[in-house]
Amino acid sequence: MSSKEHCRFAAVAGSPGAGIVVDSSGSSIAVHESPITPPHLEEAAPAYSRKDLLAARYRVARVLPYQQASPPFISNLALAVFSGLLLVFAFPDWNLWSLGWVGTAPLIMALVRERRFWRGLALGWTTGIIFFAGTSYWVTYSMHHYGGVPLGLSYALMMVLAAILSSFTGLFAGVFGLAVKRLGGWAIISAPILWAASEYARILVTGVGWNALGYSQAFQPAVIQVSSWGGVYLVTAIMVFAATALVFGMVYLELRRGLLVLTVAGLIAVLSVLYGESLRPTAEGPHSINALAVQPVIPIEGDWEDRRFFDQMFERQRDMSTQTIQSQASANDVAAEQKKIDVVIWPESPINFQYDRDTQLRKEIESFAIEYKVYVLFNSWGFPQNNESADAVYNSAIVVDPSGQKTSEYDKLALVPFGEYVPARGIIPFIDRIPALVADVTAGSK
Repeated sequence: MSSKEHCRFAAVAGSPGAGIVVDSSGSSIAVHESPITPPHLEEAAPAYSRKDLLAARYRVARVLPYQQASPPFISNLALAVFSGLLLVFAFPDWNLWSLGWVGTAPLIMALVRERRFWRGLALGWTTGIIFFAGTSYWVTYSMHHYGGVPLGLSYALMMVLAAILSSFTGLFAGVFGLAVKRLGGWAIISAPILWAASEYARILVTGVGWNALGYSQAFQPAVIQVSSWGGVYLVTAIMVFAATALVFGMVYLELRRGLLVLTVAGLIAVLSVLYGESLRPTAEGPHSINALAVQPVIPIEGDWEDRRFFDQMFERQRDMSTQTIQSQASANDVAAEQKKIDVVIWPESPINFQYDRDTQLRKEIESFAIEYKVYVLFNSWGFPQNNESADAVYNSAIVVDPSGQKTSEYDKLALVPFGEYVPARGIIPFIDRIPALVADVTAGSK
């Protein structure tokens, strides 16, 4: 630095307001002392609180100026796809049931970040269509192999069905995103109620209750016992609450509310399992019954118009039942009486029974029930009574008691789309040409 070039700076000395101004030669020029701290030396207040910055990270609750731009929809779409895949793997044939407890978390996080109805609807629909297409693939096989529907059309119909069912997942997502936007971060914990409500609405509107999330726990007896209080929808809500708590804990990672929600969700999950375990008996109680379920090998492509083939298949089913009952009764131990079969269950629809119209069949089942003193639960076509349509046919479950009398009958309420009825007939033109795979069945009324 040349001698002609001068440098001036302020040095803090003593009190906050004191300063000495010197030139490059080091000689003192002036002394300034003031009780007021210069503006550029004041401690700057943080522009945003820790809570604000944490909320900004997950785009929830508080809106900061730089958040006004559109959220990264593509990354949220990836989360929605990931959620759909996790839910697929939670169900058979993969049966990774534990994934059901976290499967909704990526979608919920994406919705918390989006907080827009229509984008949320798209994200939820994406998750749903992946989930239903991945877990209902058997519909395509059934339509093509048993219904004679061309393979390409079978796939198209499966995707149409998946799109219809996933619209309820989309509705959940749209409403949830809007709730978080309007009500703030606490609205995140509404996810379990909204998800369970969407599953309930799906079966009310479409009659299809397939793959409610709680069904992924079907082989975990301790988990599903809470269904005695609220059906599969309560199991679903507990699972979604666990996933929601993970998201809530991430959003409010350093706040008490995050820890609180995580703790509550953990306690509910543990208590529900403990409740289920408490209901599992260590020994047979006084009200226990012994049930025999029979599943013979019966060809679908059999000649069911041939009475001899029909009788042969019925005899196969009856003989399997008879052999097992007799082997139990002849057991040489003191507990033989406790092992007596009380109920015999025959499988649904391998044989086209017409119990009300087939006199020979009625006599066979009556004599079987009387001889072995058992209740018999089986499937049969049901037919109208009184003033009902003569063309109606029901998919019915019938119980015959040990005296040989029919004691109860249930006509199936929720029919299988394309199997027992074809949806949208009279609305979509080409649908009228597609036959139901099993039969055009009439839904029961109660």
